[in-house]
Order: sequence, then structure tokens, then C-alpha cells
Amino acid sequence: MKIAMIIACKAEFNAIINKLEKVRVIKKGSFVFYEAFYKKKKIFLIQSGIGKTSASFCCQKLIDTFKFDLLLNIGSCAGFKGFDIGDVLLIDKCYFWDFKQIFMPEEFSQISVDKKILNFAQNVLQDVKITSLATGDDFVEDKDTKNKIMNDYNAFACDMEGMAISQVCFKNKTKFLLIKCVSDNGEDAQMFNDNIKYVSEKVASSALKIIEKVSRKDL
Repeated sequence: MKIAMIIACKAEFNAIINKLEKVRVIKKGSFVFYEAFYKKKKIFLIQSGIGKTSASFCCQKLIDTFKFDLLLNIGSCAGFKGFDIGDVLLIDKCYFWDFKQIFMPEEFSQISVDKKILNFAQNVLQDVKITSLATGDDFVEDKDTKNKIMNDYNAFACDMEGMAISQVCFKNKTKFLLIKCVSDNGEDAQMFNDNIKYVSEKVASSALKIIEKVSRKDL
């Protein structure tokens, strides 16, 4: 069983890589990958950096370079109505909130996570919450943008990479799962800075539970 992971920022990446075994660096041109093990499962990781373009580029390179069974995108997110700091979220649907849907082919305007994988993850994590995710290249830190995302997309969390990664996986017919942890309420950038280390550790722990339990039959 082989797992790939794409993680945006340094704090999120360090929280997971420090818990893995037999870590080694694999350089492919300008890309730096990491190979590691956890509970006898091989894991390929890359830190993409923040934003849709970097996430898409790194995700495609990860898919082209390694063979694996499941791709995980883990990290922080803003959580809106009904969520508290530190809540772990499983994403069921993704959207781009900063790109007009009328310009997108219908099949890419919304991407859903496979229900079998989602149900498996929910059974493993148990106290996790499920929600839709809106992705954009702007950091959401004001009420107007937050309310627009909720009203236009019925999404109650947002990040800067999730939908882009989902789109690449969908095009490549790659099985994927997004696990996020709420770092802020979408109204205050300082809240993100204050909580990023805490939520990075929490989402890393959730990802490791999934990695430990998952098998090919769960996909």
C-alpha cells in the first residue's frame, strides 16, 4: 500500500514528516520529494507551497513520478458557520470561489470526493465533521468574502489549494482525500498565525490514523 501526500506550508509539512520513519530525499529536477514509511506503508510527500498553481503543478508531478494508491491533501483551512478552531474536517465537495463558474466545464465546476473513501475516513476518525470546501488564491479575512462564499457555494470552509489538487486528481483518475483542520474563522489573518502550529499537529495525527488503517479494499 502506497500513499502520496501533498502539503502546502512548512508548519503543516513539518508536523507530518517528523512523525515518519526512514525518511529520504528524492530530487527530480527542481522538485524535492520525500520518501518515508509509517506502519510499513510507503509514503511519498511533497511540500507544494501556497496557492492553486503551485499545488496543481506539484500534484501532477507527484502523479507522474510515483505509483501510489491514494493521495492525501492535508492542512489548515478557514472554518465558517458551525466550526471551532481545531475541528478536523473531511471535504466532500470542492469549488473555486475566485473563478466564475460560467467559464468552467460543468464536470470541473464542482468535484466530489469518492463516497467510499469518505465513508471509510469518517469511520476511522469518528468525531470528524464533513463539509464542502471553496478554494481561492486570496486569503479570506473579511466577513463580506466569507458570506459570499457561503451564499454562492454553500461551502463552510476555504483554503488555497484543495480544489486545485482535486481537479488534477480527477483528471488523472487518481483516488484522493482532503483532510483539513480549522485554523481561523475567515475574518482574521492573525488567528491563522496563532493557530497554525496547533492545527498542523492535529491534522497530521488524523492523517496518520487514516494511513494506518487504510487498505486497497477501502478504496
